[in-house]
Amino acid sequence: MTPQEQTAFIDTYNMFVGDADRDIVNEFVRQYNAGETPKYSEHFTGIMDALLMWHGAIKWQTQQQLEQTA
Repeated sequence: MTPQEQTAFIDTYNMFVGDADRDIVNEFVRQYNAGETPKYSEHFTGIMDALLMWHGAIKWQTQQQLEQTA
């Protein structure tokens, strides 16, 4: 994730889920992107679910673009 993508994810998470402070989400995503296991908290599952959905949506969109150019 680029810094711009990370900011977009955090903004989107806060807009639609928003049950964790921005700093908590930022640190979680930083750890995840660094290949670390994010520290467990009451927000772990919600952030992880949102992050995996985010990556799944990006993968789907990329696949759609590849199929349209093939």
